[in-house]
Amino acid sequence: MHRSLGLGLAALLLVGCGEPDPGPVVTTADSPYRHPITDDPWVVACTDSSQTEPAYLGGRVAGFRISRNACSLSLLAKVGYEKSGEEKLLAPPTDLKTSWELDGKALAMTGIEYRQQLNLKSGVLTTQYQAGSGVQVKVLQRVDPETSALAEQWNFVFDTPRLLTMRFSPSPDARTEGGHYVWRLDERYPVAVRHGGQTRVLESLQAGVLVATAGPASQITITRTIGIQADNLPSPDRVLVAPGPDIPEISIDGPRDDQDAVRAMLFYLESLGRSQPPSPFGWSNTTYFGHAFWDADVWVLPAAALLLPDVARSIAEYRLRLGAPHDQHGYRANYKRWATAEASEIGLKPLTEPPALMVPWESSLSGLETVPGPSRLQHHITGSVLWGLTMAEAFGLIREQEGSLMTAFVSGADQFWRQRSNRRPDGLFEVRRTMSPDEFHVGDNDLYTNLLAQWSTNDRSWKQQSRPFYLPKDDRSFLTYDHDRLRSYKQAAAVLAIYPLQFPPAEAQALTMLSRFADKVTENGPAMSDSIHATILARYGNADEAYERWRASWQPFTDHPLLLFSEKKRKAVTYFTTGAGGCLQAFLYGLLGFRVDDEAQAGSKWSLPLQAGKVLSIRPRLPSAWRSVTIRGVRLMGRKFDFTISNEAVNVEPKGA
Repeated sequence: MHRSLGLGLAALLLVGCGEPDPGPVVTTADSPYRHPITDDPWVVACTDSSQTEPAYLGGRVAGFRISRNACSLSLLAKVGYEKSGEEKLLAPPTDLKTSWELDGKALAMTGIEYRQQLNLKSGVLTTQYQAGSGVQVKVLQRVDPETSALAEQWNFVFDTPRLLTMRFSPSPDARTEGGHYVWRLDERYPVAVRHGGQTRVLESLQAGVLVATAGPASQITITRTIGIQADNLPSPDRVLVAPGPDIPEISIDGPRDDQDAVRAMLFYLESLGRSQPPSPFGWSNTTYFGHAFWDADVWVLPAAALLLPDVARSIAEYRLRLGAPHDQHGYRANYKRWATAEASEIGLKPLTEPPALMVPWESSLSGLETVPGPSRLQHHITGSVLWGLTMAEAFGLIREQEGSLMTAFVSGADQFWRQRSNRRPDGLFEVRRTMSPDEFHVGDNDLYTNLLAQWSTNDRSWKQQSRPFYLPKDDRSFLTYDHDRLRSYKQAAAVLAIYPLQFPPAEAQALTMLSRFADKVTENGPAMSDSIHATILARYGNADEAYERWRASWQPFTDHPLLLFSEKKRKAVTYFTTGAGGCLQAFLYGLLGFRVDDEAQAGSKWSLPLQAGKVLSIRPRLPSAWRSVTIRGVRLMGRKFDFTISNEAVNVEPKGA
């Protein structure tokens, strides 16, 4: 979807432990998906110590990649952005490592009885394994959602007397009062470590080395909390038992791996979706330098608005802040740079008054455009971001004090499209020399781009036609862009007119367009194409075929430990929030039948008025593999609801505020 600069964290070839044992794991044999199924419906597990993609735990301002043996932590945090230049998110030069020694020799993980599992309800990662003869290791790890500090509890059980030594790397360069260590990986990453008060077997604790002795058949428990710039780190014991994240509980009466996949997507989006900028990978790695794209607004926000409103609100806040009229470095400054440096190349003479804004394709901390090359021409992003903000507005996620910012954003986007478009001899408007969402094509009159321009300049409505735009088509259907040869596309583009845009004339030819474009998407493209095709099939075609498309949109991408979602099918680049957001949209707005529009959809079994004149309604399209789906704890318009959805009925129970 973006420039090919995959500068992600290196895979860790180390290994890791668990909470109370949820029972045996069973690998589904009738599917290419090799996820081990546990007895506990909230637990996903990895039982292969050779798997190289590390686990992930994250919070609002930091994220930790955790090795298979739980010893190595790769850390990314909000403090790690450059303050100038391209404002990149940079990883520290080294990882935080813990090495253990028994009687002076390195502790080696044997891989015997290995298990690393993640509880998607509590957020606790548990790693357990044998380490040499007569030593059992079990590690509990969890991120505090308030401070983004990582708490750890290391448990060792010995069958003979041993001397245990723990060493930190890099070693701390300072000792503070109260059992804290502080060191710097580099100037951007001051890391503090607090050792818990329950560690009763300490013999020494100095210069990054902890030494303890154990008698026969004894156990040593060591707890600590690790955080960034934390003056008062929380107790590890408190973090490990704190309530889990407040996210809806989804239960699918159908294949267990479907439920695991959806629950995992929700868990990871909740912990990754509030990075600033809201990048496709959050704090999980440095791919695309932590910059924001339309991923956040079109792929993540619509699903988050229904299930994770705090995540959706965070995305909206970022966009509104950078679109503020008084911001000298944000999207209005970006428009002025384009107007003076690039507009003349395509025959435009845009104005600086009335003020317009232009969202950059690759948005940094300050809203600076950072992408090189032709991707700068993906001007549809200004309309895509406004589309996402309009969804947030409908769900009541634009705060009252942000109302003036929303008004200014709508006006600034309207002015951008008026100054970015040309009037044709036939009276229609057009957008020339732009890059399609397909990303293989730069040319005139991309369908998705022109539709967003029309919608933005017609009061964000399909009913208004005061400023109609030219829409490419032939005698069968709409086309992707002018001179579309219907040969190959990097990803879904033309069908975006059907969903998410819900342009009525495109919806009327949905299956025709799908038959013409869906099989021409490159095989190694991103997951979002299949999720869009699944949504369209669910709405206008066959629910079982839609279900197979939906499974294809996540199965090949989550064949990694603990259901981590990769951007690529054949290469692990995790965690890809964009792909998870697209899959959740197909689940919600396709198979379950949710729709946001000016009025309830025909045949709906339930509806609820939203804000800004929008209505949320449900017309189920469940596949035969699912008997029903229950979602508990959905926050809508200041209240909570429980939904039970089947093809026969939609039962909704209000649960108060």
